Amino acid sequence: MPKQPDAAPKFVKYIGPVIAALGELGGSGRPDEVRGAIAKALGDMRGIRRFGSAAVPMDEALVLAAVDVSGRGSLTYDVEVPIELIGTFDTTLAKEFFVAFATNAGITVHLHEVDGENAHHIIEAAFKALARALREALELDPRVDGVPSTKGSL
Repeated sequence: MPKQPDAAPKFVKYIGPVIAALGELGGSGRPDEVRGAIAKALGDMRGIRRFGSAAVPMDEALVLAAVDVSGRGSLTYDVEVPIELIGTFDTTLAKEFFVAFATNAGITVHLHEVDGENAHHIIEAAFKALARALREALELDPRVDGVPSTKGSL
């Protein structure tokens, strides 16, 4: 069977502007523009796996991520990050990013810290775990015909 193209590169192509738009939500950015950019990146979602998960160790930190590309965005967040600046990044903004991303992307996101002390390691593990879980969820599955939902739509 010929290998189908991976949906992840398509998503990566559009995620830069999406992240930029998410960063503007506190100012003049419009959530509908963010949703539109994410929808364009995800396409019609035919043939994707839909679910993905990852565990990412980053030195002493370990963060688990699980996603459902369902069209219903929500975040379950159990990550305790020490409050500090990492360069110019305020660590209290990490959760706000994940809330905005999950809500506007229409993706159910679970992030859980298993272990960690260093804020940089915890946050980096959280972002990488989310990215790996998304990659898995967006991969094309040759066993899936159409949209991966019993209702026929996401």
